[in-house]
Amino acid sequence: MFRFLLNLIYRFLSFIYTDLSFLVEPGEQNSSITNLIFFVKDKFGRNIPFMKIVQTFWSRPIVDRMSTSYNGGWLEKKYNYMSLSLSCLLLKRLYGQVELVTDDEGKHILIDVLRLPYSTIKVELNKLSGYNNNLTCAAKFYTYSIQKEPFIHVDGDFFLYEKPDRGIERYPCVVANEIDFYPPAFDRFLDYMESLQMAAEEVARGYNPGFFGGNAPTYIAGFAKGCLDLFDKNLDFINKNIDFATGDSVVAQEGVHPFAYVNMIIESYFFHSFAKGHGIKVGRAFEHQDAGSSGNGAMLGIGPRVKYRQPMYDKRRPSVCLQLEYQLRKRYPEQYHTILSAIKEYKF
Repeated sequence: MFRFLLNLIYRFLSFIYTDLSFLVEPGEQNSSITNLIFFVKDKFGRNIPFMKIVQTFWSRPIVDRMSTSYNGGWLEKKYNYMSLSLSCLLLKRLYGQVELVTDDEGKHILIDVLRLPYSTIKVELNKLSGYNNNLTCAAKFYTYSIQKEPFIHVDGDFFLYEKPDRGIERYPCVVANEIDFYPPAFDRFLDYMESLQMAAEEVARGYNPGFFGGNAPTYIAGFAKGCLDLFDKNLDFINKNIDFATGDSVVAQEGVHPFAYVNMIIESYFFHSFAKGHGIKVGRAFEHQDAGSSGNGAMLGIGPRVKYRQPMYDKRRPSVCLQLEYQLRKRYPEQYHTILSAIKEYKF
């Protein structure tokens, strides 16, 4: 009886991991996508999807006081490093192996000083010297462009407490969920698109790229390289206009600078358009936007149980910063004290 049940389960798993017809929207001809899916062998010798976990840390915007991403958008330096630490350590607990793509200074901060346990470190982002420090999405695009195997990229302010459903590993592209864009930032984005003579739908909604990747790295790398090519062809215009957009005030009212979120909209909107144009059904790792968004008590876990937390627009709220500090001190006290000591000793 036991062998019969085992064989039945085995056949079922074989079916769900090899039926890839759901990847393409009905009516679309894109069979080449199925050829991009990567597999590894399980202990039975059968093909199963595989993904690695990746994070990006571009240090230049973080340490530039005039950047809208100074301190990662957090209220103080220590909260940025607490965020990066908590995100990394939670991923390490869930997945075991986590890769970091960074630059020389980023390696010094996260590895030499904070001693975060990344399994692989790739120093690649020194190559981004031509980009304005406020164009932080360029670093993530570069990380996507160099991936050779299936991956999930997790932002340093995305805190994953439980793995999403295993089914996401079958999709060529995966996002956290869908989100509503911050209105002032979306208006600024539309202005830039118009200046570049690029048409854009005025729909302030897209994908949440805080948790992004998929089982078709070649497809995703093509998207990322296309975005970097667009930046390169318009770099003078982009850099000049970023300076004007951010020069009046690093921190706007309510602690949210519109341009700080234009980067997220660029990534989200461009990928949404790219996936739609290629007829690809995108997997959602989590059900609802609000399930992991920050708010009163969100980081402390007050309210309904969720699989992740993501303080998207609230990183400068003192209450959210204190909640972050509490979470790190409670879960990883040694890392918490490492950060405080490093700041006190001016190691950054």
